[in-house]
Amino acid sequence: MTHADSRNLSPDQREKVYRKNFVFFLTDGILFTLAMNILGPSTLIPDFIRRLTSSEILIGLSSSLFDVGWTLPQLFIARYIVRFERKKWWFAGPNIPVRFVMLIFAGLIVVFGAARPEAILIAFLICYGITAIGDGIVGVPWADLSGSSLDNRWRARMFGIMTASSGLIMLGISPLIGVVLGSGGPGFPNNYAILFAVAGVLFALSIIPTTLIHELPS
Repeated sequence: MTHADSRNLSPDQREKVYRKNFVFFLTDGILFTLAMNILGPSTLIPDFIRRLTSSEILIGLSSSLFDVGWTLPQLFIARYIVRFERKKWWFAGPNIPVRFVMLIFAGLIVVFGAARPEAILIAFLICYGITAIGDGIVGVPWADLSGSSLDNRWRARMFGIMTASSGLIMLGISPLIGVVLGSGGPGFPNNYAILFAVAGVLFALSIIPTTLIHELPS
């Protein structure tokens, strides 16, 4: 179906598109939220950095690094993409390379090992920064796409179920995270590598539903 055809959908046809898009947006949202909650920008990340360096500046910066990297690109991308009618691939396109970055970083942790904390720290700052900036780039087109390709009813339902489902799933897996990071789990840094790998897999899987969203004209 072309973009022109999408403008002429009947109410029933539009409802079918909303229903399918709801599933895709919800799946992407749950996978992404779980991955971010596992990383714990204000909890797990500072603890991880504290094991790599004694610099209080870097430890403090680590908890806000994602927010900075996420918000800054939006100041520029919002003004640029407004001229484009179709926003889907401004959202889905950057996801494809960026959402593999945390998985790559998990592998780098294992390669560098405990003997090279400086190398792990540098790799973290680069990979985490790329992930944050990448998510900032897709944030505006995602908001535009969810506004045009879901109506108010389906969009509200998506956010509600996404938040509730992610919270319930995190309650179930939080004890497992505790086991991984506890004294009975793998030693440092492999314990953190496992968590970054799990988050990386969730990020990578979230690519799939974003490519299936049917964009409707905004």
